[in-house]
Formats: sequence, structure tokens, C-alpha cells
Amino acid sequence: MLSRTDICRMMLIVVLAMGMAAPLIAQESEDISLANGIVARIRTTGPYASLKERAAAIDQAFAEVISTQDTQNPEVSLKEVDGIWHVFVGPVKVVGVYPAEAEANALPARQLAAIWAKNIGQRLPLTTPVSRMPAGATLPTIARASRPGEPTAPPAEEEPVPMCAPRSAALLLVVDAFNIARNLPEEDYL
Repeated sequence: MLSRTDICRMMLIVVLAMGMAAPLIAQESEDISLANGIVARIRTTGPYASLKERAAAIDQAFAEVISTQDTQNPEVSLKEVDGIWHVFVGPVKVVGVYPAEAEANALPARQLAAIWAKNIGQRLPLTTPVSRMPAGATLPTIARASRPGEPTAPPAEEEPVPMCAPRSAALLLVVDAFNIARNLPEEDYL
């Protein structure tokens, strides 16, 4: 028979184990990347069946923007549609901020949408196909950290990358996907 002390120890172990596992189970997230940089982190499925489907829809919207709009001078805006703040690029609805995402970031939904819009506006010029760039133009650069949370390098250390051969938007998206896969930690990559 178990003593009172043994029962208390077992209960304490169970409570601690549940406390450590709860954050892992509580909320999944999916990073949304553009031009090899994270522009948003979605945490809810919204109208989609899974986070992966929602991320794929956002990637599809980015592909449409890159293919049809001036990415050198993007028209990024915020609009509230059916009570949900969305980031638009021109007429294309790219991503919405759902209440669970705003709550997880401890920000109002409009403010989080504004942050995502700013990130998208900064990264979109990096996706501009060479066929849409003026003669002699170079890609803009943005200082970025090698890992999330590390300080960014000063802009003076980076030089613009001259474009040599024209690349299509589809090719740029494929190259971006490979770059993202290369930077994944081993357990995520597998």
C-alpha cells in the first residue's frame, strides 16, 4: 500500500509533467516566409482544415502578388473584412489576423496585422523578378539574423546582389523553399 507521501510525490510528478507538456500541446504555429525571411507566424486554421492548408493559401497569394503586381513598390494595406483584419497587397487578400493569433501575441488584431503588413512590405521588393526590374538595377538588401532572436548585422556589411540572369516568379519561390529547408534544424528537416 502506498503511503501518503508516495501519493503526494506521484501527484506532484503528474502535475509537473502536465505543466511541461501543456505549452507544447496548447498551440501549434506555422511560420510564413517571404524572400527567405519570416513575415508572420500563424497559429490558427481560420477557414481552412489545417495550418498547412492556410500556409499554402498564403503562399498562393504571395505567388499571385509576385506574378501580377509591382513588387518594387508594393501597395500593402490593412482592411477589416467580416470582423477580421487582413493584410492586402493591392487587391489581393494575403493573410488575416484571427483573435487567437492576436491573443497569443498579446496585441490587438489591428496592431498585429500592421506588423505583418510592414514585414511583407519590406520583403516583397526582394522577390521582384529581374524581368520587371529597370536596366542595371540590383536587388535591395535587408539585414537579417542567421537565427531568429539573434541581432541583425548592420546594413553596411551587406552589398546589393546584381542580377545576372532573368528568373521567373515560380523559380524564385522554389529557390526560396529550398533556402528555407536548408535553414531548418535537423529534427524539423527530417
